[in-house]
Amino acid sequence: MSLKLVELQVALPRTQDVGKLQEELQQRARHTQDHLTAEHLKEESDKRKQVNKYDETTKSKLNNDHKGSNGMNDSEKNRKQKKQKQKQQETHHPYKGNLIDIEG
Repeated sequence: MSLKLVELQVALPRTQDVGKLQEELQQRARHTQDHLTAEHLKEESDKRKQVNKYDETTKSKLNNDHKGSNGMNDSEKNRKQKKQKQKQQETHHPYKGNLIDIEG
């Protein structure tokens, strides 16, 4: 299989183009990997900061709980008082009972 002069004129420039394309693909892979690594490092640092912020919020919440009596803050007390008032305000119907007869 011998190559003619015309075929060589077409084949040689294309080998250079293929070499450039391969180099670009390798650089693109490196660039993608570098980008993913940088993004991963950023996420890790954000997670570390987020944990610290979470600890601060739990500490403040614990401090607020200790201020209220019996470990309850004001909103929990209000909810319990409202429930008690609703139970007291509920009126029972004079003709309706509390039991259901399921037997046929």
